[in-house]
Amino acid sequence: MKTNPRQERVADQIRDVLAQAMLRDVSDPRIGRVHIQAVKLTPDLSQGKVYWTCLYPEDNTPELRLKLQRALDKARGFFRQQVGKELRMRTIPELFFQFDTSAEVGRKMESLLATLEIPPAEIDDGTT
Repeated sequence: MKTNPRQERVADQIRDVLAQAMLRDVSDPRIGRVHIQAVKLTPDLSQGKVYWTCLYPEDNTPELRLKLQRALDKARGFFRQQVGKELRMRTIPELFFQFDTSAEVGRKMESLLATLEIPPAEIDDGTT
């Protein structure tokens, strides 16, 4: 899906507002262990998916991810309110938090590529 420049600009601004709110305004200490990777908005800017990861590798367990997801879902209204305060928009997007698995997928791909045995390339010197 192609995004327009305004979508990308607003998504980046929302990501920055959320990151700042997590650092200074959230009272739940669990949310301080979250890193916002990206925000993807719908073309009409009415909804946004907020992709997050665990800030510390030791937190990256299914049990803790579920607790963090619940904390983020509980604070959705607060985060939307913060976005509304910081950004002058006609409609404030509804935010949905989703764990970002791209780093895990990337690590799996790297390990698969490392196991490949690629024969050395033959050099053709043109003397055939």
